[in-house]
Amino acid sequence: MKRFFSDLPVRYKLLLSTGVTLIIVLGLSSLIIYRVTQKNLEAGIEAQLTSSTDMLLNMVKTSADVSIKNYLRSSAEANKMIVENFYSQYRRGLITEDEAKRRSRSVLFSQTIGKTGYIYCTNKEGNAVVHPVRGVEGRSFIQHEFVREQMKRKEGYLTYEWKNPGETVPQPKALYMTHFQPWDWIISVSSYRSEFIHLINVSDIRGTVLSQRFGKTGYSYIIDSKGNIIVHPSLTGNLKDFGDPGQRDAALRIVKQKTGKLVYNWQNPGEKKPREKIVIMNYIPEFDWIVASSGYTDEFYEPLQQLRNMIIFVSLLAIVVVFILTLWISSVITNPLKKLMDYFAAGVTDDFSVRMQSPSKDEIGRLAQYFNIFMEKLQRYSDSLHAEILEHKQAEKALRESEERYRSLTDNTPDIIYETDAELKVTYLNRAGYQLTGSSPAELGKGLLMKDLIGAAGSDEISRYIDQKQVKFLAVHKIPHKDGHHIFGENNCIAIYEDGRLAGLRGSIRDITEKQKLEEQLLQAQKMETVGTLAGGLAHDFNNVLGGIVSTLSILQFEVRDSRQIDPEKLKKRLDIMDKAGQRAVDMVQQLLTLSRKQETRFSPIDLNTTILNVRNICKNTFDKSIEIRIHVSGEKAIAYADASHMEQALLNLCVNASHAMTIMRP
Repeated sequence: MKRFFSDLPVRYKLLLSTGVTLIIVLGLSSLIIYRVTQKNLEAGIEAQLTSSTDMLLNMVKTSADVSIKNYLRSSAEANKMIVENFYSQYRRGLITEDEAKRRSRSVLFSQTIGKTGYIYCTNKEGNAVVHPVRGVEGRSFIQHEFVREQMKRKEGYLTYEWKNPGETVPQPKALYMTHFQPWDWIISVSSYRSEFIHLINVSDIRGTVLSQRFGKTGYSYIIDSKGNIIVHPSLTGNLKDFGDPGQRDAALRIVKQKTGKLVYNWQNPGEKKPREKIVIMNYIPEFDWIVASSGYTDEFYEPLQQLRNMIIFVSLLAIVVVFILTLWISSVITNPLKKLMDYFAAGVTDDFSVRMQSPSKDEIGRLAQYFNIFMEKLQRYSDSLHAEILEHKQAEKALRESEERYRSLTDNTPDIIYETDAELKVTYLNRAGYQLTGSSPAELGKGLLMKDLIGAAGSDEISRYIDQKQVKFLAVHKIPHKDGHHIFGENNCIAIYEDGRLAGLRGSIRDITEKQKLEEQLLQAQKMETVGTLAGGLAHDFNNVLGGIVSTLSILQFEVRDSRQIDPEKLKKRLDIMDKAGQRAVDMVQQLLTLSRKQETRFSPIDLNTTILNVRNICKNTFDKSIEIRIHVSGEKAIAYADASHMEQALLNLCVNASHAMTIMRP
């Protein structure tokens, strides 16, 4: 067999070896791709269901929090008004202060919040001054975290865990507190969260739950631990009452497990047979609700069937194509390489209109296509950028003229004009402020904070300026809109101080979203120009790489024509030379493609030593070989908070300028 293989012509050796290798590689790679895709698909399915379940869980809890908070708040404020009324009677001399307190206690003790909740009062020292349980008044509860929080805040909504005597597990409670200053009473309305399930309006969450879809027919639903259906797209009643034994068994498993992942068979109304189903569940113990997201495995795995058919088709097609191509590839490979070398030599120019002819559709042809696509994009970006810059300048000029004419009419300006008090509550907002943030005059009347207007990050930045006692400052914020999108705003702010204390803020915020986009496009154009500058050096190195491939092929052709017996070891070494040269060419092109790729600005900790080494590799492959590149990096990491792509672009621009100074500009 070995002798037979040795006597075969080179093209048949290439055909046989390539065919066997291709079959093995295609088989293994197809199997790996299928398995990896299957695992990724399964992980994606579970992640999607888990994410949806968590979202629904948070939505339900948020809805409950809002309902409980509003209920407790209304009760707390009503009781504060009652205490204020008795205090007013005392102040007018109608009753004594002790009588006013006694009547206030009587009213507070007469109320029950939920089933077991009650009203109590603490003071700023953490002592219970009013409490319905005998023996509690006068005791200090400062050891409890929620009491210390009450002492600190005095007003607002608070949740905490509480364990009564005899109980083994603490239960979630909620309270709303309001402060009555004259008697230093922190009036607190408190009860267990589980007693307020009746406050949740299921219709408020039904639409969101039923809008979730997984695959074609998967859905989300909510039941309780007894099997009662709270929200479901097609079923009502109790799951345990279903006549089908399989469905009853699945329902029992769901209400027993409550959380986690479960796989079971389920048949919906109108379907001919049960299908395997995956469900991800989460449990809300205080409401005894099970929130679940489910989908059918046959719908999730449908892409795998398509992938398998595609793999079979592509594998058969590849074997046929390789069989045909291998018969003549040895006689046609050198001519395209020589032509490609000529195109690279002719394409080194600053003219963006230069194009290369595509000799074929193989790697060399694709490389020519990439170069043409790159030059076309560079020319398009350059023309578009110049036009947009001109348009933007004209727009800015028109805007300045408009602002000059109408600067006294703040309600018609496109900028946000605002004013706040010392607590950074917005006291004035023009029409543009309402439009760009989605806020309303009603929200302003209720107390619109600067944090709500420009976001938490922008509010923190302004707080830092105020802490530094700066009077005037300029900052850029990412301003959220009520509908979910955001803009970038340039905040020109003046801080007003009275007697050394902050009295308020006044300023205007300009929408610079388009300006941010234009700056990013300008940066991308600069990157394209740098890549075009480096293309000359790349062509020279690529010429050397191709020369290595061509010379090695020439030796092989000579030995074939001379009918010499080719030593397999020598053949392997020459093929390795060609492979390494080709890989080097691919690496050089990949460096340029990576440099030219448009990326979003992302600030993160980066090692400047790594950035310098990356720039050194690009310069080494593209600069004139008469230039010696020397670098000096620290033995330790040089960490900086920056965008890696921008840092590499800046260093590369410096190196290109230095290169020109040593070559093009040298006398």
